[in-house]
Amino acid sequence: MNKVILIGNLVRDPEARQIPSGRLVTNFTIAVNDNTPNANANFIRCVAWNNQANFLTTYLKKGDAIAIEGRIVSRSYVDNNGKTNYVTEVYADQVQSLSRRNQSPSDNNKVNVDTMMESYTGINTDAAFSSNKPQTTLSSTTSNLNKNNDEEDEITSWINLDDDLE
Repeated sequence: MNKVILIGNLVRDPEARQIPSGRLVTNFTIAVNDNTPNANANFIRCVAWNNQANFLTTYLKKGDAIAIEGRIVSRSYVDNNGKTNYVTEVYADQVQSLSRRNQSPSDNNKVNVDTMMESYTGINTDAAFSSNKPQTTLSSTTSNLNKNNDEEDEITSWINLDDDLE
C-alpha cells in the first residue's frame, strides 16, 4: 500500500499552471517538523492536480498549515542540458487547510489539536464526547481524484456519533 499523510506548512505561495492536455497542476513544497529536539524540518515536494490544485492556489498561501493525503511517486525527466534527473514527490489526492484566517502572525504556527481534528476529519470533539449525547449525524465530504481519469470522485461518509459513544 502506498499512502502518505503529512501535516506541515507551505514553503511558498502555490502557483498553478495548465499543461497541454488541459489539466491544472500545482507543484508545492511543505515543511514538516520532526518531534525531536533540535530537529530540522523536512521539506517535502508535492504535486496536486485539477480541483486540488485550484483549491491550493485560490485559498492558501506561504506559511499556511495544511494536511495532505496522497501517495509517493518517483519519476525522471531529462533537462535542457540532456541530464537525467530523478524526483520523488507526494501526489496529493486530498488537501485540507488547517490555518485559521485573521490570526496574528505569531499564532500562525500554533495549531490546536481539537481544531485540527475537527478540520481534518470533520468531527467536533466537544460534541462527540459531551455527556448530553445529542442525536447528531455528521456528514463529511471529501474530494478525491480518480487515478484512472480526470473525473472527480466524490466520497461521502456518514457517521452517527451516538453509535460510536456507546
